[in-house]
Amino acid sequence: MKTDKRPKASVLVVSIMVLSIIVVIALSASLVSIREQKSVAGEANSSKAFQAADSGIEFVMNEIVNGNRTFVKQLSHCQVSDGVIHNSNYDVQLYNSSGAKIDCTSQTEPIYNITQLKSTGTDLGQSRAIEAAVPRSGCGEVVNYGGQDYDTVQIGTQCWFRQNLNVGNMLPNVTTTPDNTAPTLNSPNTVSKWCYGDSVANCNTNKYGGLYTWAEANGLPNSCSQFYTSCAVSAPNQGICPAGWHIPSDTELFTLENFLKTGATCDPNRSSYTLDCIGADTNMKIVSASDFSLLNGGMNFSFSSSYFGINSYATLQSSTEHNSGGMFTSYARWMIDGYNGVYRMEDSKADGFSVRCIKT
Repeated sequence: MKTDKRPKASVLVVSIMVLSIIVVIALSASLVSIREQKSVAGEANSSKAFQAADSGIEFVMNEIVNGNRTFVKQLSHCQVSDGVIHNSNYDVQLYNSSGAKIDCTSQTEPIYNITQLKSTGTDLGQSRAIEAAVPRSGCGEVVNYGGQDYDTVQIGTQCWFRQNLNVGNMLPNVTTTPDNTAPTLNSPNTVSKWCYGDSVANCNTNKYGGLYTWAEANGLPNSCSQFYTSCAVSAPNQGICPAGWHIPSDTELFTLENFLKTGATCDPNRSSYTLDCIGADTNMKIVSASDFSLLNGGMNFSFSSSYFGINSYATLQSSTEHNSGGMFTSYARWMIDGYNGVYRMEDSKADGFSVRCIKT
């Protein structure tokens, strides 16, 4: 009697089908797991790319806002090949207010022209880009004061007038001193100045600006310019500068000369007639839209009641008084053509020097 084997075949077929379904389900689950792992890894890499982009923004922003830099070329990690700031995991492109790219290798581009940053971060094939606006300090803009426009320029961390101050009424001659009425705050017409050679053209046309005693510059009565009189000033002291600006202190003048020096030393406490801060005088006298542009405006030398040094001496008045054994002088700066460096002078407060305003 023959045995019917068809049921056995049916069982085999069913077993094979069940096994196939199990294999398909297992493969599908495995593929889903792989895709999920890739997705998680991709999200992690994307997050790291974003963090890299953010660190690029933070690094460059800190150099622009808080760094001791004047020109774009002074930014760290400038990539010469394409003019962007480059690090191992980010690239930062610089832009100006018109949306045009700024090449970080530029030798003359002022740092304050950078208004926008775009940072692209990368991590294991993933990239993320973020943008950020650079806070504007107001430096590089024009200040109108007393009927005259003053350009402003960023030098390191400081913002300065790019021209010598030229406000007030011209005294009739070199021997006439300001009266004992202190200038009124924010009222340039109450200020008294000398123009070198008693020529208004030297104040205006030739752009040397006015020459001011220590007391007049700092908004004090003329009696404060006497040797044996000490007068306190605030810190910072607006003096005859416009609101939001002030007369630089001795320390602020040091910050300027120390930034612009090319030599190895710049002693903030050096005595009179000690030449230091080599190269700072040359850099202060570079005349351009992005430089300090100091002119040789000379001085009114009170000891001899005469003008002295136009076209060879540049001077800067400060707000800082110095007590030398009961005789009170002021700290000023002299820069003389042919002498490489800056003199930090303990000068008579009655001398007439040039004034630059610094942003408060």
